[in-house]
Amino acid sequence: MNQTIRIAILALAALSPAAALDDKEDVRAAAKKLSDAPNYSWTTTIKNNAENQGQGALRFSPGPIEGKAEKDGVTWISMKQGENNVEAALKGEKFAFKFRDMWIGSGDVPGGAQPGRPDPSMFATRMLKSMKPASQSVSEAVDKLKDLKSEGDGVFSGEFTPEGAKDQLAPTRGQAQGNFSPVVGDAKGTVKFWIKDGIIVKVETTLDGKMTFGQREVEIHRTATTEIKDVGSTRIELPEEAKKRLE
Repeated sequence: MNQTIRIAILALAALSPAAALDDKEDVRAAAKKLSDAPNYSWTTTIKNNAENQGQGALRFSPGPIEGKAEKDGVTWISMKQGENNVEAALKGEKFAFKFRDMWIGSGDVPGGAQPGRPDPSMFATRMLKSMKPASQSVSEAVDKLKDLKSEGDGVFSGEFTPEGAKDQLAPTRGQAQGNFSPVVGDAKGTVKFWIKDGIIVKVETTLDGKMTFGQREVEIHRTATTEIKDVGSTRIELPEEAKKRLE
């Protein structure tokens, strides 16, 4: 009997890595199905629940992000950042964003900021470069996981690698200038995916860590929930000013 149990345990141990790989492929396939859809919309709600957030923490906890994506490569984003409303459109390497009732394109952004001072347009540029369609964000998140397993009923969960958690906390790090580039520490996080009819319908990430800007440290305990909707029926209607800047 003992020999039989040992054989069974060894067999299960041998199967576990394959099962984990299958789970990752299931999530990748669901993300690809979403990417292959003609269009879709999503809403991302971000909450920062850290006790010691420090001043400016709202910068890292934007209001609900509304997004739309079409298969032709156009992505539309709308969100509230602090007291400002941000509306933007992206296509490939080009982007356009609305700033003070005016549409600014990637070709309109100046090459640098004044020494020692952040340039709002440059900050917007870095932020927009971190924005991606929901399907792409899912695929990239899977690559940054230590593991991924099925919980049944179309739910999958996993834990980020330390480097993967850093990238999730500050996707624009390394692109910022001078003291405005955040140093991320103690990063860790988990993610959960919901799949229905073979397509991603919901993603939830929980991330913990610290960001240091010069002498200022901000504690992060962030939960982001993304819900996918209107697959196949979403429409993006951009103003002519925005369209011209994406050409």
